[in-house]
Amino acid sequence: MKNLMYVKHVLKHFHI
Repeated sequence: MKNLMYVKHVLKHFHI
């Protein structure tokens, strides 16, 4: 799933 990779990247950027 490409979405998963995107989500992981976003989460890292947001540092939630």
